[in-house]
Amino acid sequence: MRQRSQPLNGSLIRVLRERLCLTIAEASDSAGYSTRAWQKFEAGDPAFRSTIRAIAKVLQVEPEAIVADVTYGLSSDLQAFRTTGLGSAVLTVNKAHLKRSATEVLYGLAVAFDALGDFDSAFAIAQALCTIAHDETQRAAAIIRLASIDDHRRRRASGLSRLSALRKRLESQKPFNSDVYYWACYQTGVLLVTSHRFAEAAVMLRRVEKGAASEDQKTSARHQLGVIALSKGRYREAERLFRACLLCRPPGSFRRAFEYRRIAEACALDGRKVEATDALKSALQSARRSKLIRYEREIAKVALKFGLPLE
Repeated sequence: MRQRSQPLNGSLIRVLRERLCLTIAEASDSAGYSTRAWQKFEAGDPAFRSTIRAIAKVLQVEPEAIVADVTYGLSSDLQAFRTTGLGSAVLTVNKAHLKRSATEVLYGLAVAFDALGDFDSAFAIAQALCTIAHDETQRAAAIIRLASIDDHRRRRASGLSRLSALRKRLESQKPFNSDVYYWACYQTGVLLVTSHRFAEAAVMLRRVEKGAASEDQKTSARHQLGVIALSKGRYREAERLFRACLLCRPPGSFRRAFEYRRIAEACALDGRKVEATDALKSALQSARRSKLIRYEREIAKVALKFGLPLE
């Protein structure tokens, strides 16, 4: 059977390569291709399945993670839950791709602005997406992103209201979209945690831990349960949860920064500043590789709060 080529997510390939600290020459050599060929991969040119597998092996991800989504349109955080890298921040903008997936590009911009800490721009884009997305799953993805930005803007009541309405709608839909539903439940749990409504948050997060099919969703729910334990003074329990989550995160995952930062907090609160410093430095390295400027600020706040050196 003749192989069919597929367009590549060039931006994500570049991000993943940089996170592994590989030059184009090193990556191309490991994959068995020329540097010119690798440059084409990062430009989003189509590639055959065998080539995609070779690239993915070098980048330590599944092949599906680096294929551009040109049929679905919106590359939501469902993909971020299943891959390393930003996942949803797909900004491969060649003319053909843009025509087929303008919503994906806009969504990627919302994620990018959010990561940079420009919450007003991120909110405006996500709000527009809620209006223009025609597919029900795309609209749900935009609403969940909007609620996440509400959290970052400290408008949690608004975010919780959006998510409550979305969950009710998803519960009544047939067929039942469990991936999106548990994603909405997870984000609800996050907002309840940051609102200090810990009992309600634990119920929602355990629902995700028990019912979600995605191991990444389960891991993220356990992370938030660790945040609850941390907030209640159960530092060793929290640390165990964060370290268990860290083991589940792929080497290039930007979420490793989240685990390391929380491990640092747990250790600092438990009086172990050397371990806390080591963990916080690892958090900063991970955040910088992922260009998570907003999260770098959070890490700096932890360092200042506990008097931990970062450099």
